[in-house]
Order: sequence, then structure tokens, then C-alpha cells
Amino acid sequence: MKIDWSKAPVGTTGAMVADFNGATVKRGEIEWIPSSITPKGQYQVGAGAWVYHEAPQQWDGKGLPPVGTEVEVHRGKCVWIEKDEWQIGKTAKVMSSFENSFELGMAAIQFESGHCECILAECLRPIRTAEQIEEDQKKQEVKELMIILGSVESAAYKDIAIAIQQANFRKQVPQ
Repeated sequence: MKIDWSKAPVGTTGAMVADFNGATVKRGEIEWIPSSITPKGQYQVGAGAWVYHEAPQQWDGKGLPPVGTEVEVHRGKCVWIEKDEWQIGKTAKVMSSFENSFELGMAAIQFESGHCECILAECLRPIRTAEQIEEDQKKQEVKELMIILGSVESAAYKDIAIAIQQANFRKQVPQ
């Protein structure tokens, strides 16, 4: 069962999900668990069972991602071989995170297709919002404009590039 955690009240640390049909309870019904209670496992209540599900932990992109976190694979400062570049921009679920023998943060991730990879944690980030994606695109457009204008370093050129980008001018591709 997939739980929509966005519907959970503030302070929820988990959910008990009914694993039975009863007179007053239907299979899949959810009882939210506040932070003051920390049950684990499965509980038998009368003729039915309730299964505890831990709420996903928030991750700010620093350190190791918690198990169960949905993440986005990004290029970052990582070196990618051509056959693995398909992963960039894809989302995956963290199945395990650890430090390897070289003290590098690693994560075992599983893509929606079921494919699994072990990847440097620094090549992962929290899933971005639409606003964050738009902001990243704007920054990339400004960088490209600065290259076209002939300077990557100059503050004056950056101001010009930002003004061009904000005016919604776009590079025309010859046809």
C-alpha cells in the first residue's frame, strides 16, 4: 500500500494501516501516529492486524540520505561514464546508505523500474520542486548568455545576461 504522507498531520512519525476488513474498519484504513508514540511491527487487534509504517524522513541533501527517502540523481561534481548517464535526472528510492572503506558516503538506490545501483551520496539530492527546477533553468540560461557575450567572470556581463534572460529573449536556432 502506498501512503500519501502529504495528508498526515504535522508531527506525524508513522501510520498504522489496517490489514483486515472489519465491522468498522476497512483494509487500507490509516491511523496517523503522533511523535509521542513509537510503535513498530504488526499489532493484532481483535480479529484484525494493523501494520506500522515509518514516516519518510526529510533530507536536506547533506550527509547520507535516510533509507526510504525519494531522491533525484544529479550530475553534481561526480564523474559519469557514458553508459550510466541515463540515471541523471531520474528519481529513485534509497534502500541503504553507508560509508565505504574509503569513508565516502554511498547509497544503494532503486529506480521505479526496479533497477538498483550503488552511487556516491553526493550525486543525489532531494527531489526539487517546480520552482527550484525553474530557478536552475534560469541560472543555466544566464551562464549560457555570459558565454555568448564573451565573459564568464565579469559582473557587468552578468547583469546584462540577467536582463536579457528576464526580458525573455531566447537564442534562435537557424533552420
